[in-house]
Amino acid sequence: MNSKSNQKGMHTIANGAQVMFIFSLWLSMGCFGDGSGNLQLHDLTGATMGTSYFVRYTGDSVWGLQSSIDSVLLQVNQSLSTYIPDSRISRVNQSPVGGKVDGHLRVNFLKSVEINRQSGGAFDPTVGPLTEVWGFGAAKSLKLPDSSTIDSIRPYVGMAIFSLKGDSLLKVHPKARLDMSALAKGYGVDQVAEYLLGRGIQNFVVEIGGEVRAQGNKSKGNPWTVGIEKPQSGAGRIVQRTLLLSNRSMATSGNYRNFKEVWGRKIVHTLNPDTGYPIENDLLSASVLAEDCMTADAWATAFMVMGFEKARKKSGELKGIDVVFLYLDSNHDIQEYSSSGIADTSR
Repeated sequence: MNSKSNQKGMHTIANGAQVMFIFSLWLSMGCFGDGSGNLQLHDLTGATMGTSYFVRYTGDSVWGLQSSIDSVLLQVNQSLSTYIPDSRISRVNQSPVGGKVDGHLRVNFLKSVEINRQSGGAFDPTVGPLTEVWGFGAAKSLKLPDSSTIDSIRPYVGMAIFSLKGDSLLKVHPKARLDMSALAKGYGVDQVAEYLLGRGIQNFVVEIGGEVRAQGNKSKGNPWTVGIEKPQSGAGRIVQRTLLLSNRSMATSGNYRNFKEVWGRKIVHTLNPDTGYPIENDLLSASVLAEDCMTADAWATAFMVMGFEKARKKSGELKGIDVVFLYLDSNHDIQEYSSSGIADTSR
C-alpha cells in the first residue's frame, strides 16, 4: 500500500485497491492443471485505469492477443477516464451544457440510471465534485471541507441533472460532472471478455483492479476459484472465503483500504449522495455476483452506501444477484452474510 504524508506525519492517504478480490490460488499452476499436464494456460498482464489487468485463458496461444486487449481497454479509457482531458466524459464535464456521447459512455450512463433508480439513489455517478473536495479525486487534497462547501456543491449532484437526448448527454447545471469510476472497471472487464469470446476463446478469467469475470472452466469442468479478502487495513492480506466462479462476474467494494486520515480522523472514500458526506455504517465490504461485471461493480458501491440491513433487504429483491457481505455486529465483531445462491458457489 502506497501512502503520502506531510512532514509531521499528521495526514495520510491510503491508496489501496477499492475492491477486495485476491487471486492467491492463481499463483500455483497446479491449481489450474487437469492432472495430465497437457492443459495449456496463457497469462497476460498489463496496466489500465490506474491499476492492472490480468487475463488467463486455456487452449492454444492466440497471436497478437495482448495488443488487441490493450487496444480494447484504451478505447474504454478514452471514453470514460476523467483523468484524460480530452476523453469523451471529460468533454461532457468541461462543457456547461454537456456534449456528444460514444457507445461506451452511453452504455455506462444508461446502466447508471438503472442502478440509481433501483437503489433509491444510493448509486450516483454525479458525486464527482464531492469526491474532489473530500480528497479522493485527482487533486488528493488533505483538507476536510466545511459544511458550507458541501452545501454549495449539493445543488449540482443528482442524476436528474443529466439527460440523454439522441447522441448528446445534456446537463442543466454547468458545474455538474459525471464520474463512472464505480462501474468503469467492471465495464472494462466485460469489454475484454466479449472480445475474447469473439475470438473463439471459451475458457478464461479477466480481472481489472480486482473486478473479475470468469467464463467456462479452468479444467475438466472445474470452475475458476476466486477469493474474498478479510477486511483489515494492514499490509497483510488474508482470504475470508473462496468461491467457485463460472460464467459469472464478481466485484467487491470496501472502505478499509481506500481511506485517508486527517488529524487522526479516518475518512472513507464512499460518499453518501444524499448528505454529501462519507458513509459511516456497519458494512465493511460488499461482494456482488452477477452475469456481467459492470452490474456487479455498480451494485457493490450501492450496497456500501446503504449499510448492511438495507443492502441485505435490497439484494434479496434483485434477480440474478448474489452477495457476500462482511459487516460489524453490535459487539464490533466481523460477521458474514451470504445470499442463498452463494451456497452453490462456495468452496
